[in-house]
Amino acid sequence: MTRNLKGMFLSILTAIGLLAVCSLNVKADSVSQTGFTFNIIYPDNQQSQKGYFDLKMKPGAKQTVELEVYNPDKKEITVLISLNSAKTNANGMIDYLDNSIKEDKSVVHHFEKIVTGPKKVKVKGKKTAKVKLTISMPKESYDGVILGGIILEKEETSKKERQVETTQVSNRFNYAVAMVLKETDVTLEPELSFNHISVENKVNTSRIDINFSNTVADFLNEMTVEVQISKKGSGGVLYETKKAHLRMAPNTLIDFPFEVNEALTYEAYEAHILVTAENKAWEWTEEFKVTPQKQKSVNEGLGDKKGLSWAIIVYICLFIIFLTLGIYLGIRQLSKRSRRKKKRRSR
Repeated sequence: MTRNLKGMFLSILTAIGLLAVCSLNVKADSVSQTGFTFNIIYPDNQQSQKGYFDLKMKPGAKQTVELEVYNPDKKEITVLISLNSAKTNANGMIDYLDNSIKEDKSVVHHFEKIVTGPKKVKVKGKKTAKVKLTISMPKESYDGVILGGIILEKEETSKKERQVETTQVSNRFNYAVAMVLKETDVTLEPELSFNHISVENKVNTSRIDINFSNTVADFLNEMTVEVQISKKGSGGVLYETKKAHLRMAPNTLIDFPFEVNEALTYEAYEAHILVTAENKAWEWTEEFKVTPQKQKSVNEGLGDKKGLSWAIIVYICLFIIFLTLGIYLGIRQLSKRSRRKKKRRSR
């Protein structure tokens, strides 16, 4: 192999290596900071100094509370403000951001209807701006709490910031300020209600979601969930899981996830569910089935139809390049031998 061919060969290998590294480690430039800070101005009826609004009010009362937003930059910024009811996510944590989580049917008072405020606020460079929120309590008296979050997020306006938002991977930074509203100090008895079981297709797994609700207007703390799955009518346990230290927001539901690393077959199953919290226990034994259509969907998700990843594409390109290079070098070698034979014959 000549020096030129060796150099070309090494260049190709280097390029392929860089392509593989880049394709398997795609990362977008993330926003370094939220771009602002905030401060809660606690009113006189604040019940605790815990870094969030914890207010006790009378039925039908109205009140305005304030937040201060500080902009450390020299340029003016816009801070977006949204008000969301608290939900419980699949990890057993209180979530103020995920609006895709459905509301529970036990909700009576919606946080977004009780608390109102501006959609955005402009903050000049090196200045502080106030955000005023109006609370209008329900006229009828109630026990328990209404829980929601005030979401503060910098509006991305520059060309560079918009480019970051449109990349495959982007980090969005925001603040979520909780607000707890109550009228009485009555302690409510916790109560859970079972809803349904569903089987969902995930990559390389079958996911069983156990859906149940906290139907009381109060927090459910230190919750433990135990699930055992068996074939209907059999005593043996096929799959089991246990998770502790979970929490539920008032009047919310949870899709408790249970993932198994194999496809479920078309037959009836039983789920034995035990939930304990605050010295109480709830126990359900529920039947569910994997229908033929769901079975097909799960098997397809667990099978070979996963699409081409970047790594596979790189390896295919690598194979084609090496094959092409091998053919090229083989033809060149044969050509050299042919010329040598002709020279020998001419002698």
